[in-house]
Amino acid sequence: MSTGRAEWFAEHILPLEPKVRAWLRKAGWSREEVEDLVQETYARLAAAWAGGEVAHPSAYVFATVRNVAADQLRRQRIVSIRSVADISRLNASDGEPDAEARLTAHEELDQLRAAIERLPGQCRAVFVLRKVEGVSQAETAKRLGLAQSTVEKHVARGMRMVAAWLTRPDDEALKAANSNAQRGRGRGNR
Repeated sequence: MSTGRAEWFAEHILPLEPKVRAWLRKAGWSREEVEDLVQETYARLAAAWAGGEVAHPSAYVFATVRNVAADQLRRQRIVSIRSVADISRLNASDGEPDAEARLTAHEELDQLRAAIERLPGQCRAVFVLRKVEGVSQAETAKRLGLAQSTVEKHVARGMRMVAAWLTRPDDEALKAANSNAQRGRGRGNR
């Protein structure tokens, strides 16, 4: 294994091994089967790695281990009821978007949902009506009993805060978003 590949494995793949093993054990695989599946996953990842960055290593690893597990189930001569349940859970070859794309989309949606939930009450209510439900600015103002300019300010503040949390999901993001909002008000942008 080349130095670059070994470094990539050590940094991005090996830290995921406990989660992969736990997931496989939870799915009902024996310790021996887990060991075989993990090793086969490593072999496939090593063979497939082309030297570039993988945008979502976790999703890539879990998609690979699901494929390895599905292949293992297909190779087994006796198909137990547990195996049939495992195949349906693995979503093997169902023609839908691949597992990595679905996992990435779910992770991004969860992050967005969490960021929206962190917004202050009235700001969140305005943001959800305008950006999630697509309600007009005038209708949002009417429903919430606010001036349209207030609705506009809440949307702008919500957008700044959500964007900050999505790029830096910590309390520093909130401080930065609020600091930027305060500076904007100081310049007469009310």
